[in-house]
Amino acid sequence: MNSSAKQIIIKYLNGELIKKLDAIVLTHFDSDHAGGTIDILNNITTNLVYMIKNQEDTNIASQITQYINEHNTKTKIVE
Repeated sequence: MNSSAKQIIIKYLNGELIKKLDAIVLTHFDSDHAGGTIDILNNITTNLVYMIKNQEDTNIASQITQYINEHNTKTKIVE
């Protein structure tokens, strides 16, 4: 199943010819907010991911953190 990010966000960005994002801001890791983050990172060049200091211990948070570490994605932790 495609995530909403693939179905909506990436389709929109591609339609607008947007190939690069300056940053993604993750305010929290609920699936309706961060669930498509990896799909976006895989499809749109992203310079920086802003993440909250105290991450929830969720599957989505773990997957995003693992992706960021494996792909050496630049992050900035904010409070």
